[in-house]
Amino acid sequence: MLESVYKSYRKKADEINWKDYTINELFFKYIEHENDDLSEGFFAGIVCRVWGYAGRLYLQCNKHVAFEECHDCVIDTIRYVLKKRVWEDKNSSLYNDPTAPDKAFHIALKRQRSLMLSKLNAFRRRSNFNTLSIDEAREAFNDATDGLLFNMESSEIDKIRIFISEYFDKGDILNGLLLDIICYNNYKDYSDKKMIKFLRELDINYYDYYNHYYKIKKETYLHELKKISNYSNKILKIKLKSLLHRLKREEMF
Repeated sequence: MLESVYKSYRKKADEINWKDYTINELFFKYIEHENDDLSEGFFAGIVCRVWGYAGRLYLQCNKHVAFEECHDCVIDTIRYVLKKRVWEDKNSSLYNDPTAPDKAFHIALKRQRSLMLSKLNAFRRRSNFNTLSIDEAREAFNDATDGLLFNMESSEIDKIRIFISEYFDKGDILNGLLLDIICYNNYKDYSDKKMIKFLRELDINYYDYYNHYYKIKKETYLHELKKISNYSNKILKIKLKSLLHRLKREEMF
């Protein structure tokens, strides 16, 4: 259901070429045009820029909160920031700060996330990203791992594609590829070594798959594969651990 909602936002956002704007510019442009027809396009652009946070909230809440609720939380946070406009408040530390919308959004979303997690405290289970290594994850979960999205139903996993697509949209192709491999390749045994092996085996034959789900350009995809081929296994393992670190530490908030 939300996939179609996202497509609707993308269609509207494309009318104002949303990718040409930073997140801060989209907020300012929305306010500039809030009383005319362009406002919908800029609002949709903001939504597209931050859509991946719904997937992140969903993962961090370990499925105890509906994905739709995480999506609503992100939309409500956008509306809250647009209503408060702290950068216009002379008493605010963000007054006249050109990056205030982005900062205000993250602060507000972090508060929303804390409220959601506090409600789930009694029900929380082990975090999907509780370890820094897939090898350690397999050991911790007694060989029951099916990727880092442990035991997630296929219908639920499909919702995560939107989360992954944010990495591709912002040009972070390697981490997008890694997350897709983590989420959608159900090996019986997981290891960093197998992850890296699969990454190195990607070639033009996989392009249609990545283009279908993430709309990546062929030249971009092939350029990334060339970069990957020049990385040592040690470097790729570091990049994999860095990605898991980022998710674990929740640096996106």
